[in-house]
Amino acid sequence: MKTKLIWLIVSGLMVAALILASCGAPVTEKKEVKGVVKESEKEAEKVEEVAEKVGPQYGGVLTWISEEDVPSFDRVLDGVSSALTNQAYISDSLLTSDWWDDPERKVTAFSDEQSYATFPNRWTGNLAESWEWSEPLTMTFHLRKGVRWQNKPPMNGREFVAQDVKWNWEFYLSQPLYSNVIQQNIKEITCPDKYTVVFNFEEPNTLMLWAVGIGGIFYCPPEVYQQGGNLRDWRDHVGTGPFILTDYVADSVLKYERNPDYFVKDPWGNQLPYIDQVRAMIVLDPAARIAALRTGKVDMTGRGSLVSWDYKASLESTNPELQWQISPGFWWILYMRTIDVPWDNVKVRQAVAMAINYEEINDAIFGGTGLHWNFPTRATWPIWSPLYEQKPEIQEIYKWSPDNPEKAKALLAEAGYPNGIDAHIQYYAEGRNAPYGDAIQLVKEYWDAIGVTTTLEPVTSATQAAIKTSKVYKDIFATITGGAEPISNAVNRWGSGGVFNRTLASDPYIDDLCAKAAAEFDVDKQTVIFKELYEYLALQSHHIALPSLNLFIAWAPWVKGYNGEININLRSDGSVAARIWLDQDLKEERTGRR
Repeated sequence: MKTKLIWLIVSGLMVAALILASCGAPVTEKKEVKGVVKESEKEAEKVEEVAEKVGPQYGGVLTWISEEDVPSFDRVLDGVSSALTNQAYISDSLLTSDWWDDPERKVTAFSDEQSYATFPNRWTGNLAESWEWSEPLTMTFHLRKGVRWQNKPPMNGREFVAQDVKWNWEFYLSQPLYSNVIQQNIKEITCPDKYTVVFNFEEPNTLMLWAVGIGGIFYCPPEVYQQGGNLRDWRDHVGTGPFILTDYVADSVLKYERNPDYFVKDPWGNQLPYIDQVRAMIVLDPAARIAALRTGKVDMTGRGSLVSWDYKASLESTNPELQWQISPGFWWILYMRTIDVPWDNVKVRQAVAMAINYEEINDAIFGGTGLHWNFPTRATWPIWSPLYEQKPEIQEIYKWSPDNPEKAKALLAEAGYPNGIDAHIQYYAEGRNAPYGDAIQLVKEYWDAIGVTTTLEPVTSATQAAIKTSKVYKDIFATITGGAEPISNAVNRWGSGGVFNRTLASDPYIDDLCAKAAAEFDVDKQTVIFKELYEYLALQSHHIALPSLNLFIAWAPWVKGYNGEININLRSDGSVAARIWLDQDLKEERTGRR
């Protein structure tokens, strides 16, 4: 049951995605024709056959491309969020976004990594068929009966029940690399009966439905752990989701087979998924990834292999049949280690932020297609406003003017560093992040010009994942990251002890504003708190975000019922794949394979 509290959250989250779509019709089967058939009947059958092909068809192999190997298969124990991309094929959450509520995606394009978080009014039941949030400290979920774990040992298709939810969440909360500040607000989980789960919270928090309903993916089967299994081993993964992980070859491929017992059906009663198999091809070379898309060896881009603006024009020329959707840029952030000298000094942080010509980076590296003012607030949030509307002191730091270098030098002198400082930057700029390798070279030039002697050290994917988890680095660490919505972003990125607080900042003022925003269910009052919080964060300059590089989702014309969606809940690649289908005749006609 969606209650008044959910509607209060709606405007407290955010935004607008856009654009296009296709809408599925019922799956039908061709009729077998026997005996002599008249010409008029043949024509009628052709018309019927064409009509039948309009709707979703079962079968086929969907192939998408990934730019990196799997860093870990166990998100809980290893704290590697990208592990969820692969686990999301085999798993489910209690709630999800309603794919069918807006079939033409005129509002909910879901082409943003976090778009699902912006439309809580469109959330619907998934593993839970209904829920109540009767008062701020208690939330009740009523599970869907008959949902089963996938039919592989040791779960062997047994029913998914309330105790599984309780076990999963208690396991999550016991793991420091998984459990974030918001999740730790869970006080107690009880199971009044086989299909009912009750969450009790320590204090009111408007994000708890998102954290529990959407953010908790159930891929930790109790029996696997109890019988000595190890989710770092892909063979031990068993979920309730649309696909079963059946094969993995390092630096090569992951294969997922259709789960014949999946509980979700489309609005016409057809069981999902439509396709038989998903193959995630791991291709490390950027040119090879583009070639695979160009030659039809893959059907679509994947979450981690979207097309950058410079390749898009070439592909549009050689492959005009490709379909496109824009995916709003992630943040590429320089984290300053604020517990160390000189980065503990706000004037030093403001000086290095002020010295960067963000517009020049956007024009020179991203062809002007990036977005400068997209941090600390995302341009997709309702609390966002353009840079020219910000306070003058914020504009002075982040809006370029020719006298910025001299102002930056003056700030360094005021901070006690008239002769400059040294800065060591470890940065990750591989795969889709590659353009930031050139961007960081410009940052070095800007900083050298104001007396900040800058040393650059590129790191591998494995190293950047380790730094994200350990938060151990020298001076500055730069990598890509995202943000779901204002409260969790602030709490986890700037809050004391936040799971993504890689600057290690600890500021009681920030913690207080985060707590006030989380506890405020009145949208107008919450917006006032957000404004104060994010203005303060911008001025503190714990992080520096370079312009966001908008990326593009591409898919072949035989991929149907798809509009460029990335997520309909947290890391929901499998849920998206389960709802699209393949025109196998068209695929065979264009590529010679089905």
